[in-house]
Amino acid sequence: DVSEDVEGVGGAETVSSADPVNTVFVAVGTGIVDQDGEDISSKGRVLLFQIVKGTTENVIKKEEDDEQPTSTPNAQLRLVSEKDVLLGPVTSLSRITCDNKHRLVVGAGAEVTVEQWGSVSNGATESGLQRLTQVGFFHANMQVQDLLIFKNFLLLCDAYDSLHFLVWRESDKSLTLLAKDYDPTPVYATGLISRGGAMAFVCHDDRQNFQWFQYAPKDGASRGGNKLVPRADFHLGCTTTKLRPHWCRSSLLVHSSTPGSTLVSLKNQDPSPAGFGGNTGGRREDESRFAVHYGTCDGSFGTVLPVS
Repeated sequence: DVSEDVEGVGGAETVSSADPVNTVFVAVGTGIVDQDGEDISSKGRVLLFQIVKGTTENVIKKEEDDEQPTSTPNAQLRLVSEKDVLLGPVTSLSRITCDNKHRLVVGAGAEVTVEQWGSVSNGATESGLQRLTQVGFFHANMQVQDLLIFKNFLLLCDAYDSLHFLVWRESDKSLTLLAKDYDPTPVYATGLISRGGAMAFVCHDDRQNFQWFQYAPKDGASRGGNKLVPRADFHLGCTTTKLRPHWCRSSLLVHSSTPGSTLVSLKNQDPSPAGFGGNTGGRREDESRFAVHYGTCDGSFGTVLPVS
């Protein structure tokens, strides 16, 4: 009597403690809605599939009496773990890597949990059982809409309470809030853009606006570092639900086709900053730019990239 619909599907690579090189997993988040609707709260599940390599035996018939067996490599998904999530449907799945340890970050309801795959001991009969174990959590205000992870930092997008900037500390296995936007803004999507050492967070709200924030603890407007400082805003005029980051290459290098023209293109750029040496030419910041691209509900496509 229970119907299960996939609310959000995400892939994540994790590794087991037994074989951290050759073991690859695919994580899937689901949402379960009971037939009674709003009378019973929704919940979800996290399914962990292991990618198992194998071969398929084929028979090639060249002539009437000449049959030659061949094998074709393939991959299969094997369900190795299943965990119920009682906080709500799973809306976000991501992977975080810190100190060469890979963990799964699950966003469901108003809570973010960090799950670890490994062996646990549950009495003498189940010693060495492999399963997902929660090692950390963070409680948001309303609903986790999206999670963006870079290094050991997390950008949490709350559906009704704007952005939260978190850090994962491996020493005590904790998710700590560094700063947030205190304006209760419904946010549909989030991303980040950077150029050199400067980085900004971008989000799209329910009024079809782009807003840019920065984590600047030394800025007076940050309230001692607890508030994300707004830097700019732009009215897009249409709705998007996902911002995808991508690395930007210098346009001068893209249009150069030979090593000689590449060197000329580098020298035609602005001089190198101090400390990088002036004999190579080129602005190093142009090779460390990240932008975001997005698709809108009316069928358009756009990109936001830093220029200075």
